[in-house]
Amino acid sequence: MEVEKIDLLRDKHKKIIYHSYEVFFSENVCEIKYNFELVPGILFNPIVRIPAENTNTTKLLDRFIFLTGIVELLSYWKLACPEIIEIKAGDLSREEIAWFKKLYKKGLGEFFYLNNLDPNISFEFEVNESTFSYSQGESLNQKKLPLVMIGGGKDSLVSLKILNELGYDCAGFFLNPIPSAISGFDLFGFSKKLVLERKISPNLIVLNKQGYLNGHTPFSAILSFYGLITALLNGQTEIVTSNESTANEGNVSYHGVDINHQFSKTFEYEQMFSEILKLNNCPVTYYSLLRGLNELQITGILATDDRLLDIFLSCNRAQTIVAKQEGKFLWCGECPKCIFTFLCLTYFLNIERCQGIIGPSILSSQNLVKTIMELVGLSEHKSFECVGSFEESRAAFLNFFEKLEIKGIRIDKKIFSELEVISEKIKIEGGSSRSKILSYWDSSNFIPENLENILKSKIGLVSCE
Repeated sequence: MEVEKIDLLRDKHKKIIYHSYEVFFSENVCEIKYNFELVPGILFNPIVRIPAENTNTTKLLDRFIFLTGIVELLSYWKLACPEIIEIKAGDLSREEIAWFKKLYKKGLGEFFYLNNLDPNISFEFEVNESTFSYSQGESLNQKKLPLVMIGGGKDSLVSLKILNELGYDCAGFFLNPIPSAISGFDLFGFSKKLVLERKISPNLIVLNKQGYLNGHTPFSAILSFYGLITALLNGQTEIVTSNESTANEGNVSYHGVDINHQFSKTFEYEQMFSEILKLNNCPVTYYSLLRGLNELQITGILATDDRLLDIFLSCNRAQTIVAKQEGKFLWCGECPKCIFTFLCLTYFLNIERCQGIIGPSILSSQNLVKTIMELVGLSEHKSFECVGSFEESRAAFLNFFEKLEIKGIRIDKKIFSELEVISEKIKIEGGSSRSKILSYWDSSNFIPENLENILKSKIGLVSCE
């Protein structure tokens, strides 16, 4: 993007205002409407509807509804990146202002990179200093049921499988869910679905089409805040996500900043979210059950359960464009996530079985070679998707290519030749230790000790086909 464009946008829109939020309760549903303005005069009103057993607005709930609005505001701020973010809906402490500035800068890293913007772009919050005080005597109607965030991909379904095997019951958190998310939850017979409906302001898309800036936002950060509101509305005090250790690896260094598509899935963000909870004396815990594991290990656990193999869908393109055939959401077979997932699956299953899951056209994809080069570190940057580390991708690819040669799978000669070149380059650079990857454990996590010990014992159970 030309530098002049951002200058023109910032000159035209010097400020965005978070005016207010409105909360309505009806028939066990909490509806929240946010009121934003990109000055001059462009109004936005995103809405979310959340199931609610508790229909009283406590001070703590109201506080986090307000704070969630600042995360929602990200999607509208990035239209023009105005210099001033004015918060009229509430107040913030100095620590919270620093917290949100960090979220905006790191969470929008990919957006800055792909729009040729300096991630150190200047902006300030205009807001009154916080006077918020949480009452320790406030009842949360606590329940033992953990709230598990479920997207329908392999990670969240593996978390459900593990919790089920341990005899846990849980409440499922779903935001605009796809069928695989609901099917996976129902498969294990868990007791409570909490399905949220979120609607962005329609004029956001209109402005994008008119040439305003667009790009990736830290969606998992939005999920974490809505997960917390859901927990407060329904009595849960434990929020469980399914973010793996390799989300911590970035995609590219840019202007001295580590750009990470998965920033809001990193352990750094997990620590940050725990910090915002502590700053507001919120007695809810937040952790990723799979933080100690990598993508290959998680795929290995998934591969032991045919039921999940037939349900899961880790293709975001299928989820966003809703590619359907005969009522089914389909893998696109072209995007980095499809190709990475395919490579991981071939580590544990035969290639034909993997083609049956993702689609037979995966080996003839025009993006196959280019994407694999990005995944294994032979390109300018790693694919901007939720994919594994370079080391995992290299191990998965080498294993896949060996199977391709041995099994004599039919594949275009040109594609095979290009894959062979990639294989040789990886081997020259030292390849990757496959046994090391499958026995890996990341000790930087907030997993409860009893669950951590069980997860460690599972590592030795995954093996190659």
